[in-house]
Amino acid sequence: MVRGMEFRGIETYHDEEGGRLRGANTVFCFHLDGLAVCHLGDLGHILRDREVRSIGPVDLLFLPVGGLYTIDGRKAWQVIDQLHPNIAVPMHYQTDLLRFRLGRVEEFLRGHEYEGPLDSLEVSREDLKIEGLRVVLLNYVKASRKGYRGG
Repeated sequence: MVRGMEFRGIETYHDEEGGRLRGANTVFCFHLDGLAVCHLGDLGHILRDREVRSIGPVDLLFLPVGGLYTIDGRKAWQVIDQLHPNIAVPMHYQTDLLRFRLGRVEEFLRGHEYEGPLDSLEVSREDLKIEGLRVVLLNYVKASRKGYRGG
């Protein structure tokens, strides 16, 4: 625990072969101001039951959706069904600034309601009392920066 914030890392894999292709991945879970936040990192597989139990309840979920090096949009929806977050934020997808190919976020969003793109997201305990899943698309950095490769 650091300054009232509890962190946990759950070992997962960057691929569906138990890490043999791209190695390990760490899912980070933390509690902040009464919110359970989970960042799936470069998760490359559907979660196993023990990983779902280790992660526990999730209010705010950040999950990859771009495929190739992580889960794709279809598998991301399966992980959402496993974790039942209140809010899901897609990440790790193709942007104008990315120098290699990933799936586009539209593939994940197609057929689903979502908010955004938003420049920021503020979440309170009151927001979590709303029934159902909120999918929130955040803006990515558009200003070109030397060396920026993310998405």
